Amino acid sequence: MTQTAILELQQVTHVYVHSKGAFTAVENIDLQVAPGEFLALVGPSGCGKTTVLNLLAGLFLPTVGAVLLEGEKVAGPSPKVGYMLQQDYLFPWRTIQNNTLLGLEIQKTLQSNSIDKAVKLLDELGLPGTAQRYSYELSGGMRQRAALARTLVTEPQVLLLDEPFSALDFHIKLQLEELVKSTLRRLGKTAVLVTHDLQEAAAMCDRIIVLQPGPGRIHSEIVVPDAMRQVSPQMARSMPQFLEVLEQLTAALQSIDTEGGGGVE
Repeated sequence: MTQTAILELQQVTHVYVHSKGAFTAVENIDLQVAPGEFLALVGPSGCGKTTVLNLLAGLFLPTVGAVLLEGEKVAGPSPKVGYMLQQDYLFPWRTIQNNTLLGLEIQKTLQSNSIDKAVKLLDELGLPGTAQRYSYELSGGMRQRAALARTLVTEPQVLLLDEPFSALDFHIKLQLEELVKSTLRRLGKTAVLVTHDLQEAAAMCDRIIVLQPGPGRIHSEIVVPDAMRQVSPQMARSMPQFLEVLEQLTAALQSIDTEGGGGVE
């Protein structure tokens, strides 16, 4: 294993078995994620991006190979790993504060200062005064901020993000990109983002893995220039290097289209 890897996939293959037979979703995936790195997974529909994310989360075990977290084989979900989805899944009958505390309740780690911790985190994420409100009183962008607070309050070392901004208006999406990137940098978190938005991947992440379908394999890897990594997503979009990264991503996806293939997400 790479000495500095916090997450690793070792020759991972995963096969879905159902009533109509079996289907190989991803095959022979080798991937390392360094501590504090922000990695993106992109590729055409059916390339296995979400499958890889679920394997990293320990939601199911690979058919072949191993998933490692801090050098230890993953045998199931871990409190060290947080998962943020496209839908916020906030319970409408719970206040925002109590939604935020849900992970701590599930982990049975609620403490005397947990409420103060949750309220402080909501304030830091741009949701002051919302602790006693309900999810139906908030906008979509505010709900996603609350979902981020719920994920971060358990203090995971790794954050997995599955299309968390795709349902939001563009200007709200930009605000959330900035918030997530700056918050994860400040807290020193490792993150893996699945997205169909190439601009989002280029603006937010340190490294981009392009997957190809039929079954899912790593096609190519693009390292985002350091100058782009050091600035906000909005500023990164205005840099000359941004267009260069997009051109590399577009070329990789065009190559995949030419080669063909198919799979499952």
